[in-house]
Amino acid sequence: MIRYLLALVLTFSMLQSTAQIGVGFSTQIMPSTISKISPEQLKILQSSKTVFICKDSDDIETLKTALKEVWTFSDLHIIPYSESQSYDFTGANRISITGLLTTVESTGGGGYETMHIYLSLWRPAKSKKGKDIEEYYSRLELQITYVDFKKTSDVLKFKSSSSYFYNEANFSNWNPGLLKVYFQCVNDYLVANTNRELFAQETGNSELTNLSTNTLLIPDYCLLEYNPKKGETSGKLDLKELMEDYPYKYESTSAENLGKLILESNKPIYYLIYTRSAASKFLTIFNSKTGQIVYSKYVAISYNLKSKDFEELAKSIKKINK
Repeated sequence: MIRYLLALVLTFSMLQSTAQIGVGFSTQIMPSTISKISPEQLKILQSSKTVFICKDSDDIETLKTALKEVWTFSDLHIIPYSESQSYDFTGANRISITGLLTTVESTGGGGYETMHIYLSLWRPAKSKKGKDIEEYYSRLELQITYVDFKKTSDVLKFKSSSSYFYNEANFSNWNPGLLKVYFQCVNDYLVANTNRELFAQETGNSELTNLSTNTLLIPDYCLLEYNPKKGETSGKLDLKELMEDYPYKYESTSAENLGKLILESNKPIYYLIYTRSAASKFLTIFNSKTGQIVYSKYVAISYNLKSKDFEELAKSIKKINK
């Protein structure tokens, strides 16, 4: 089953404690810190089957081929959402869409709601006092299309039909190719039993030097301009203006085409994934062949890509090349 949580957040600072991918242990969906997975927990995770609940509209066979190629941590099963209501999850790990609605109150009174949508690896468990809890082991930020903020908010707030995220909502960073790289990234952290903190930033990876000779692919959904006052996209950013201080090769393509390139190319593809979560934005660059995060940065209280983001990326590349 998919869990929806409602939280009250009193300060903006807590909104800064997430990143696009986190791997570690917690009993909360969005904590400020995560713990290292214990040997006992790791053994249970590895010996249990892992069930990924995908969308009914997904190409199941393509997903199976792509994900089983890179997921070596445990026995992976992939089922469409329509089968999840009758599926026997006894003893299984689950990878599913998980939502968190956040109410932010200002010191002067009033407030507003924000939301976070994750693809999470979790399993049900018992607390030391015998209470039913969920144990979370990874969180991947999903970029939901904000076409109906109120409906999405109501689903989370009132625990309405969980089919909304699987059958109606669209995610810009969800297709077999992109999911393959995500799964490979999380898998490798789990195999090595290495934490990735939720707020981790990586700007000094030696592999950044490859961006000086390889084309950075940018999914065109990243160029959609979000209007926080209206809670919707209201325009499109100019790619040339965004990249004016980025002297290396780049190209825009659709997320769908990017996913196909990832599945079909024998060479590594370096691509940007942009996600917006509440009042923060996250930029992550992946190597499609290794699943490695080459560059990761978050900016609090910012909703859209800016030329400064790519200027800082260029500086990081230049620094590595010295």
